[in-house]
Amino acid sequence: MLKVAQHLYRELGFNVIPVDSEKKPIGEWNADKRLGEDALIARLSDGKASGIAITGRFLANNEDYGIAIFDIDDPAKGEEVLRQVFGDEWKARLCGQSWSFCGLTGPRPKGKIRCECEAPGQDCECINTETNEKRKLSELPRGMYIVVRVPRRCLPSGTGRHGAIELLINNYEVVYGRHPSGAFYEPVRFENGKWVSTDYKDLGPGEVITCEELGNLIALLTGGRTSGSIEELGGGDSATAVELNLPEPTLELPDDKVQEIIDAVAPLWWLEDESGKHYHDVILYGLSSLMRRAGIKYETARRVAEGIINAAIRDMAAKGVSNDELTRVRQQEERHLRETVDYAYGKYGGGNPRLWGRNTFEANLRDFIDKAYRVGVTMYRPDEWFSVIYNDIGIRLDTIICVPIADVSRERIGSNVSIDEIGRGSAQGPLSSFAIMCLLGYRIGRRS
Repeated sequence: MLKVAQHLYRELGFNVIPVDSEKKPIGEWNADKRLGEDALIARLSDGKASGIAITGRFLANNEDYGIAIFDIDDPAKGEEVLRQVFGDEWKARLCGQSWSFCGLTGPRPKGKIRCECEAPGQDCECINTETNEKRKLSELPRGMYIVVRVPRRCLPSGTGRHGAIELLINNYEVVYGRHPSGAFYEPVRFENGKWVSTDYKDLGPGEVITCEELGNLIALLTGGRTSGSIEELGGGDSATAVELNLPEPTLELPDDKVQEIIDAVAPLWWLEDESGKHYHDVILYGLSSLMRRAGIKYETARRVAEGIINAAIRDMAAKGVSNDELTRVRQQEERHLRETVDYAYGKYGGGNPRLWGRNTFEANLRDFIDKAYRVGVTMYRPDEWFSVIYNDIGIRLDTIICVPIADVSRERIGSNVSIDEIGRGSAQGPLSSFAIMCLLGYRIGRRS
């Protein structure tokens, strides 16, 4: 037990709390200030401690992140909540990394199972004290905890009890010792599609989640709305490929245009808005929508998105970010690719997504691009940035819009078009007696 506590304390930076057999802390404790190591060792050595807990919030020597702990009492409901927030691969994301920290707690139904386990990891026999049904521990559903790192700027001030998942911030979670049911707390990792036991020395400080993900989780748990899909941000110009009657995408972008898009977008990648939100999904889904509408093939759209992400990760590496963190970011960004590019092109999710038009693209990004320009992240003002993107994708100014502005005598334009032929069928009266001012508007089309 002492070695486990020292690993959690020294190596991972947790606030470690010794607890007794009833999961009650031994001595005073504080979520914002941990014991000195000598005091911790003394409490662990006095014979009263039978387990170890860690608190939320505190993480030593880390100004950017604090700890949140998901305490999952109802495995089935908790799994569904996590799937909605973190996607179908939530187990691999949160518990399948070398830095993950996840574990199993007591068997369910809670408070009704008694196990005769003699050591951690043993698949002992358990009995339901109400029905007298006997089953192996491995055959029973179990509670679970998941430790995650959250940006401090959005870490809640206190613990939230939300039914399926309790979000522990200023409270503690027992992670080592014997559970009151007689089973033992068991650290686990999700590998090759299943849960496997792991050693405490192989645990890390937990997966990093974003402020947006935490907000979505809290909204879902408390009955607030959480966006099920980025496409839901779409406005009135959003439509499916079927509604737009789009042909199969077969066009490619020249290398220089791909690179121009990457150069315009990559500097924005790590910029956050005032709430700490990145715009990864908004940018990628918007770009993917426009490229799909323009007939650009899936492989090219993927190349654009991967180029943006690779450029952003190279920027992180140049700043000395650890290899483990870079690996974590790459895996997270691969999820972004699936949920944006692959989804927009019908390669993921099995649906018929609503593709954003320019109005939606600009509405969701204009303020963000303006901030990027004001803080010096990009050299482009919003209109300039959008123009670069549209030009590179192949959205050009070549639709003629004509407006009558003055009464003049009839004359001909060019060799075979008269003024009264422009807009025929929609004008009230002959347009031949008006001068026409013609403006260019955007149209999706390939450059000649």
